[in-house]
Amino acid sequence: MMFSTRALALAVSLGRRAIAGRYWVEAEGTVAQRTPIEGVEGTAAGAADPDVVTADDGTGVLYLRSYTIDIADPRCSGADLIEHLRRAPNDFAPNSYAVFTPDPVGGRWTAGDELEIRLPGPWNGPVLVDDVDAADRVRLLTRDGHMEAGAIEFIATDRPDGVVRFEIRSRARSATPAFDAVYSLARIGKLVQSQMWAQFLEAGTVVAGGRQQGRIRMRTSTVDDDR
Repeated sequence: MMFSTRALALAVSLGRRAIAGRYWVEAEGTVAQRTPIEGVEGTAAGAADPDVVTADDGTGVLYLRSYTIDIADPRCSGADLIEHLRRAPNDFAPNSYAVFTPDPVGGRWTAGDELEIRLPGPWNGPVLVDDVDAADRVRLLTRDGHMEAGAIEFIATDRPDGVVRFEIRSRARSATPAFDAVYSLARIGKLVQSQMWAQFLEAGTVVAGGRQQGRIRMRTSTVDDDR
């Protein structure tokens, strides 16, 4: 029952975006195998967890994805926005179909915390909080049972023009051939992922007390490697 409710909520959210015409701008490309991947390499907490799965543990194509929104007239700094995320991630998540558990009520994410993102479908998303040292970013690593293998990072940058740039970056492969078929071949997984993170960025704009400047920008790069 929970699966059908969440799946319906996701379908409704996609329908509302289509009716409103609030689509994102997306670019696709290919990058070289040894292109540096800023900000999405695991650190000490990830190395200590035997259940962490890296992009090298996955299957299929290695994707680099970024999702970006510019927040004009924010009432908080980028660091404040990331601090809010650490303390109340479900203020950002589209709770009708994606929820962070456990919610750090009264606390905040710290390195080594084990979380799960509850999603519609047969896959949920167990992750590990890997890096909280920088004030303007936080990184999560995938754990065994996640539909992907890799890392994702949330970044909020104060720009000279007063805009806060809120960005999500990921470096991942599919964790299993089954999910790779849903993601890379049918492209359903990619659409769901795009919708989820678009709503996450839009919620971040509300949390920041600002307004969206321009459209959400996404980029999907395929890594040209030996696999």
